[in-house]
Formats: sequence, structure tokens, C-alpha cells
Amino acid sequence: MLTGHKRAALQFSGGKDSTALLLQARPWLDRITVYFVNTGVMLPEQRDFVQRTIQSLNATVRIIQTDVAAFTEKYGTPADIVPLESTFFMAPAMNLRDMPPGKVVAYSDCCGANIWHPLMDAIRGDGHTLVLRGNKACDSRRMPDMKFEGIEFRNPLWTWSDEDVFRFLAEEGVALPPWYSHGCDSFDCWLCTAHLPYGGAPRLAFLRRNHPGMFDIVKDRLRTIDRHIEYHARRMSAALEEALED
Repeated sequence: MLTGHKRAALQFSGGKDSTALLLQARPWLDRITVYFVNTGVMLPEQRDFVQRTIQSLNATVRIIQTDVAAFTEKYGTPADIVPLESTFFMAPAMNLRDMPPGKVVAYSDCCGANIWHPLMDAIRGDGHTLVLRGNKACDSRRMPDMKFEGIEFRNPLWTWSDEDVFRFLAEEGVALPPWYSHGCDSFDCWLCTAHLPYGGAPRLAFLRRNHPGMFDIVKDRLRTIDRHIEYHARRMSAALEEALED
């Protein structure tokens, strides 16, 4: 797993794939630093699972703390579709007096500021040249093995299926958080209003049933996104009708 490198960083999110990877990496844990990002908005079930998993292994763990709630309060709620005029930087310049209240931000900016960049800054700062990730070829979104800016990214589970992961974890006696039985993936941020095409419906359904107070907050934020998309789509419609008229 560590071929060609003395040490490695392992990205652990508390999801099923990174948990399977962490267990697979047990023979090398004396040469691995496990990195976990706490976004400040983990579900309690996720927090408990991560703590149990970390405590059960004799591993070196580095926890990186970020604040998604503060980020979204300033820059807006993260969305899959983002009208530029509704963003933190553009809205003040547009003078659109009838625009709905609130702001939206690209989910890539939110994930980048609160997960990806802090994680990689820590890994790079610690001098690692190998990063182990739980990506699989069958995943809807994935990053294959690659080298970037002097760091090698390696996916030991690349050929595994989801069924392989669940089977392995069951054999290891791992009790996954309850949302996996409802068709959801991991909950890095319960406050997230993006990634809706990727399991958004079961994620929101689980939140509605099990954490109704949190769901109400997310629902209000989704209404903000919906209003902004509808507003800008309406402003574009006349030009689109003119251009696309047969």
C-alpha cells in the first residue's frame, strides 16, 4: 500500500469507503497519519462513529477543525446551480433591487474552504508525498490515481464495488451509522444544501425523519436557493424565447 514511500497520509471522512480503507491499512498504521476534517456540523451519529473508529485503532490521527456554519453565514448557502448575481462578491455590484434575500455560493467554494484546502494544507505541511483515499472506480464522483504538485494520490479500493465495501465492513463487525440502511452516504455536513443530484433525496428524507429541527434549517436554505434560481431564470426567459423560437 505504501510502496515507494516511507510514510503516507490517509484521508478519513467517517464514510463507509474511508472506513474500509482505514481497516485495510492496519498493517501500516505505524507509518500512516490519519487526517479527519471536523466541519463543525457533523450529525451526532457521525461524530460518535468517527470517535469510536479512531479510538479502536492505534493510529496517529490529526483532526482539522473548520466552521461551515460561519462560512455559509458570510458567503451564502452552497448550491449545485449558482446564479453569479446572487453571490457574495457579485450581488453588491448588480443593483438588482427586487432580488430575493440571502446569498448562494458554489458548493465547490464551500467544500474547498472547509474540507479540501485545509486538508491538503495540513498534509502538505506535514511533508507527506503519498495520500491514500477511499475512491472507487464505480463511484459517481471520483479521483483516480494521479500525481499532483509532487504528491501521489493512491486509491487502494479502486476495484472494489459498494457491495464489496459493505461485505468487508460486516465481516469486520463494523456497525455503520443508521443512514446507510436508508440509501444515504456519509454526512460530512448536515447543513449542506448541495450535492442534491448525488443522493440528495434520501439524505434529506433521513434528516426530516430523524433530525426535524436540522431539517427545517436546511429546508429554509433550500427555499433561498430555489427563489434565486427562479428569479434569474425568469429574467433570462424573454431572451431565451427570442433566441430559441422556431
